[in-house]
Amino acid sequence: MTTSFHKEVEYVMAERKVHRRGVPAYTEDLVKWTGLPESEASWERSDDLWQFVVNEKTMKA
Repeated sequence: MTTSFHKEVEYVMAERKVHRRGVPAYTEDLVKWTGLPESEASWERSDDLWQFVVNEKTMKA
């Protein structure tokens, strides 16, 4: 597994709620990474984004 600590969030493109049987619901963000095209954006658990600087400026309206 590759760690993501070297990545930087450019902005969050979208948000979704994930519901799976037997697992509490959680939120994922579609993250546009700095230096990568939008086609390389990835869904990341919101709870895991603490390792990146995410603030209101990174949230795309």
